[in-house]
Amino acid sequence: MLLYFAGNTIGLSDCQVVYDTGVRHKLLTFAEINDWAKHAFDFWVYNKPADAKVFMDCGAFSALMRGVVIDLDRYMAFCHTYASVLETYVQLDKVGDPVMTRKNLVIMEDKGSGFLI
Repeated sequence: MLLYFAGNTIGLSDCQVVYDTGVRHKLLTFAEINDWAKHAFDFWVYNKPADAKVFMDCGAFSALMRGVVIDLDRYMAFCHTYASVLETYVQLDKVGDPVMTRKNLVIMEDKGSGFLI
């Protein structure tokens, strides 16, 4: 079983501290990519330590709480670009809207795991 650290960090130095304490599995939320978690993406994705595993959550709940809209094509492009870095990623769901959640799933499945968009 793998457990992914979902805690928040404040800066790159905090990410390094978390890593230095033994955390190797990190959960990131796409909804935060341009917000307070920029430094976490810098550390865990763009400059990923070789032994780290990254779980990419779409961030639907975070987006709902912050009034942010997640663009499906942008999310798929990100997952495609960093597929070799991500251990796994989840479909883009829409909290409270099972019809849109299903539609997003179908779109992502139709594009295939490579998301050639």
